[in-house]
Amino acid sequence: MRGEVDLWGTVHPVTLVQLQNNEVIQVKGPKDHQSETVYSLQIGAGLRKWKNLSKPEMGHFAKHGIEPKEVVGEFRVTQDALLPVGTQIPITHFVVGQYLDVLGISKAHGTQGVMKRWGFSGGRASHGSSLQHRKPGSIAGGNTTPGRVWKGTHMAGRMGGDRITVQNLQLLKINTEDNILYIRGCIPGNKDSWVEVRDALKRPPRIPPPFPTHLPAIQPNRPVKKKKYLRIKFPDPYKKIRTIDWETKWADARIALRSAQQQGLLTDDGEGDDGDEDDDLFGEK
Repeated sequence: MRGEVDLWGTVHPVTLVQLQNNEVIQVKGPKDHQSETVYSLQIGAGLRKWKNLSKPEMGHFAKHGIEPKEVVGEFRVTQDALLPVGTQIPITHFVVGQYLDVLGISKAHGTQGVMKRWGFSGGRASHGSSLQHRKPGSIAGGNTTPGRVWKGTHMAGRMGGDRITVQNLQLLKINTEDNILYIRGCIPGNKDSWVEVRDALKRPPRIPPPFPTHLPAIQPNRPVKKKKYLRIKFPDPYKKIRTIDWETKWADARIALRSAQQQGLLTDDGEGDDGDEDDDLFGEK
């Protein structure tokens, strides 16, 4: 993670995710899913060598004429969003400001005790705790009822290494040259690990994005100017302060101060009725 500063000086914690050779491998329809309404795209990312593939993998990539990919994922789409095999997925497929769901394998910690795995406080550190410093304590009732350990009781065991989904992460910035997404927040997994990035299921955009979100150049030989960075435009947090007429406010404050002095609420020595000295903020008498 790193800190990304916006135009107003606010620092946002972001995670950088790079798209590496994302390409459509296979198009699946109702026959593949045995359903009349399910369509999906199989997309691969990264590159592998042919010698490192198994025979089924070799046949799959050779059948569709695609270079071997390091990872393969499947994404459900609507029928009108199907793409032909071999289509590259560009970074501009995403829209700055949209919310994303990121799926990945969390960090594996191996076998851990209840203090690290579940946040137990543990036993006493000194008196009356003979070899009970990091133990969970009682795990079941001591009576006949229940007379067993409840299902789901927190105990020591394997920690991490699970498939985790982090929802509703906002896309703050896009680097179009290096194919990097700047996602606000943390995502599961170690550094340099593979993740799946999907459109947020529970937070769709208020204004539907253009469909498709990316159109290739009509004239491929003609150079196309594109911005290196696409940033989200945050609202001005000081807009309300900028619209305040400070000269009028200062004039009203001077009038109120003179009125208080004329009514005797402020004496000439600068002390009020409460006995505290009042600073002359305006430099006038």
